[in-house]
Amino acid sequence: MPIHHKDSTSLEFANIQFDDSGVPESHQFGDIYFSRENGMAESRYVFLQQNRVHERLSRLTATAAKEQVFHIAETGFGTGLNFLLVADLFLTLSGDDECGARLHFTSFEKYPVRPDDLLRAHQHWPQLATIAERLQAQYPAKVPGLHRLQLHPKITLDLVFGDALNTLPDWAATHRNTVDAWFLDGFAPKKNPDMWQPTLFQAIAAAMKSGATLATFTATGHVRRGLQAAGIYIQRIPGFGNKREMLRGYLQRLATPQQRSNDETIIIIGDGIAAASLLWSLKDHAATIRLVSQASHFAQGASGNPQGAIYPLLQADWTIASEFYSQAFEYARQLYQQLAPDIMVSSGVLQLLSSADACRRARKLLQRGEYPRSLIHGLTRQQASSVAGIELPCPALFYPQAGWLQPVLMVERLISATEQYRSERGRTTHIHLNTEVTQLERQHGNWCVTTNTNASLHAQHVILANGQDVNRLLPQALVPIRPVRGQITQIKPATEHPLLPLKAVICHHGYITPALNGTMCIGATFDKKNTEATTSAADNQSNLTQLENGLSVTMPNNAIVGERASIRATTPDHLPVIGHVPQLREASKQLAELPNCWMLSGLGARGFTSAPLAAEILACELQQRPLPVGQRLKKALAPQRFAERALARNQDPLQLS
Repeated sequence: MPIHHKDSTSLEFANIQFDDSGVPESHQFGDIYFSRENGMAESRYVFLQQNRVHERLSRLTATAAKEQVFHIAETGFGTGLNFLLVADLFLTLSGDDECGARLHFTSFEKYPVRPDDLLRAHQHWPQLATIAERLQAQYPAKVPGLHRLQLHPKITLDLVFGDALNTLPDWAATHRNTVDAWFLDGFAPKKNPDMWQPTLFQAIAAAMKSGATLATFTATGHVRRGLQAAGIYIQRIPGFGNKREMLRGYLQRLATPQQRSNDETIIIIGDGIAAASLLWSLKDHAATIRLVSQASHFAQGASGNPQGAIYPLLQADWTIASEFYSQAFEYARQLYQQLAPDIMVSSGVLQLLSSADACRRARKLLQRGEYPRSLIHGLTRQQASSVAGIELPCPALFYPQAGWLQPVLMVERLISATEQYRSERGRTTHIHLNTEVTQLERQHGNWCVTTNTNASLHAQHVILANGQDVNRLLPQALVPIRPVRGQITQIKPATEHPLLPLKAVICHHGYITPALNGTMCIGATFDKKNTEATTSAADNQSNLTQLENGLSVTMPNNAIVGERASIRATTPDHLPVIGHVPQLREASKQLAELPNCWMLSGLGARGFTSAPLAAEILACELQQRPLPVGQRLKKALAPQRFAERALARNQDPLQLS
């Protein structure tokens, strides 16, 4: 049965009309995006000059030895002109890669500009073409939430799509005292009053560092009074061109800077995609980093299958899982394509709809309109067969930007790229293979990691990225990591077999990947009772039967050329655990954080989709840098969430694990 996609989402594109001179105007607000006379000059005067951006970036980039971040936040991304101007200025001032300064730019936008309109608007500023082209290449899909774009090794852009009345306070709750300068660039208060509300002014102030500045083109009285009521000192000054006045301000409060020691050490325990992604996200940290694994090679656990699919977990309703996995997928896809385009194959993923119930669920998902066609849409059986390159028995959901990769090679690439990057910058990285961690304990305010060689490694921070083995090292961690065994089977179809031309990953009750050197991967079993990573002939037969039931094709037993079993680390709510390891204070029965002990686990069957963003969340929190998520999502992923729920039900959190 055909599956139709409703071509509208809860997140709407900006409705733009270009005038005769090519200046975009918003139909939603009846206002222009930038000055018809000289948009660049207006932005430079209102936002860069009044926030002293040139002066402050010059001072920052001159101190090349210090790893400092200058954080600008903005309401109203629009065409991105303000960002492009700041990024271009930063690159001019920072020069070569030896400069330790970094630019972080966060912008909130309720109505994202369509990619084609963005490209057309950028044609106004050919002098900004280099950074503009990078933005166009990574511009995210129309999906609500925070999208982190790494447009340059030293420039990070966080685009937050959604209503600022919801997204900005949520974001500010996890970004207090982080912003150096605010650009308030929403449309005029009379035309867009929702952008100029007291709740937003309070959130803006909460995110400002002591000494942070602010500028806005408007001088409307209620805006000035609202910012003042939030604790920001406001001045009225001459506006740009014919505009009589504008506002600028600054915030002063007692500062409590947290200094990081230059001789810190971080130990990451693990060898799979979680550990490799952490290493990459910490590549700019000045600390010595040690990666410790009991394996003899990388990706020996659940990350070691010969092929793995990359696609998001989406639900009909916009849930926490939908938000996390849609953003994690986009972040992972961008990283893999930039770092290893030879390992990531963007062939698309087809999810078969083999029953009336599956079609009903798919129709609900598409008609709710939460996801753009570029992320997921429906195909008839004929259309799906054309995409797959083989005959399929039913219609399908299609993830056009998804695909598959070679997991071991990707883990190795992340680790080797990090080692090279850090070595070129004089940073120390140690890899310890064949090294089993036998004990973790606190000694004199630091962590002591004892290994099977009786060696003791000491560090300020320790990160557990070792899957289900977390429970062995920290049984008191209060995190229910559930081991689930899975086995995949490798098959080599005969030359004329109908499966051999397969071009895209197909998911049914199992999955099958396109051929790699003539061999395909099918699977996988799901066994909660067996925690031994040993293969079985029965599981191979189960995978063959599942393939036959899903695709109506028969594969003989003699086509089996390999198999592999591993243990997935899962959680009860199917979300990873990211952040500080919790502990229970016996005397008070209160939860607390185990000092400088972190965990990234529970990635389940979608580790290569979720690990890069999960690692970025943890690395940014450890480094006290802007997070790629707001408070709502951070709490939903925090390791202590299970213990908090247990305490709320008057249950013993010590029984969780």
